[in-house]
Amino acid sequence: MKILFQSVLIILFVSLSAQSYNQNEPKVEDYRNLSMKFMGELKSILQKEIKQNGIVNAVSVCSDTAQTLTQQFAKEHNIYIKRVSAKNRNPINIPNDYESSAIQKLEKLKSEGNLKKETEFFEIVNSNGIKTVNYIKPIVTEGICLSCHGSESTISDDVKQILSNKYPEDKAVGYSIGDLRGIISISKEIK
Repeated sequence: MKILFQSVLIILFVSLSAQSYNQNEPKVEDYRNLSMKFMGELKSILQKEIKQNGIVNAVSVCSDTAQTLTQQFAKEHNIYIKRVSAKNRNPINIPNDYESSAIQKLEKLKSEGNLKKETEFFEIVNSNGIKTVNYIKPIVTEGICLSCHGSESTISDDVKQILSNKYPEDKAVGYSIGDLRGIISISKEIK
């Protein structure tokens, strides 16, 4: 009986150790949820601004409020997060090499008809003894985006003027619904 009891305790200890180890490992679901929460908050703010003050005033939400929200969200969740695009509007939204590679892969998936709402990249990289989680989620153009990111005919003259003044080197136009607008990039050093 004593040997059986010790065996049960050892098995229980091993089982609990394995569970606590797995709980500490980064999970794609956690980063997916962060991405969805971030984009949900941004979209909610943007929709509210459009409804209350119109599309012209909403331009500042994407330029100013979005940057503030991004910084607050990163601090709150102890992550590095940004929205980037190969066709950026704001110069601070230029992708790094890793993000550019991810955008190219997503563009390839899009051209092959394989870019899905569920598409995402998740990996843990160990470089010089530092482990980093990298998570990429595509930002796909929706109807609400076209008022500022659509074709010449879908962007009002007032919005064009604001964008021209604020972003003289703007490349973030000419999109249609379903186009890859950019990505959400999340990274975090882990121990």
